[in-house]
Amino acid sequence: MDKAKFELVTTGTGDYLMGPAASAGRNPHTLHALDLSMHLPPPGGTPKFTSYRARALDYRKVQPMEITPQQLAEQLKGGYDAQIIDVRESEEVADGMIHGARHIALGELVERLNDLDKSRPVIAICRSGARSAAAADQLAAAGFTAYTVPGGMLDWTAAGFPVS
Repeated sequence: MDKAKFELVTTGTGDYLMGPAASAGRNPHTLHALDLSMHLPPPGGTPKFTSYRARALDYRKVQPMEITPQQLAEQLKGGYDAQIIDVRESEEVADGMIHGARHIALGELVERLNDLDKSRPVIAICRSGARSAAAADQLAAAGFTAYTVPGGMLDWTAAGFPVS
């Protein structure tokens, strides 16, 4: 592996090398994670790598992506098969949610991950985007393809999109 051709990407789940997959005709979203084992010598000696294991990961599984309210509305019109979770508190969702969204408060998300389908993308939304970003980080770390909506429901309703 030619290290010079890789870009280091740091995520909440570790450091990864993003490979030149696009030029090799492979998935451009591939990360190559390296698990290194080192032999630590006595003080003053030089550490030596004794083994490494490379594994390819889809970066969308380890780092959440953003989707704007406008992009989300277009995707929903086109029949996008994503799971939308509203991570606001119960009293906040009383003001309305995106049609088809499921309410899972941020504090309950880890306990309710099994309620979600890992084979389908998950879009997290909250009031302004801060909690949904935290939720998307948790989802991505758990192996989901996760999106956050920057601006949250404030931007969704300001754009005139419907709530139910």
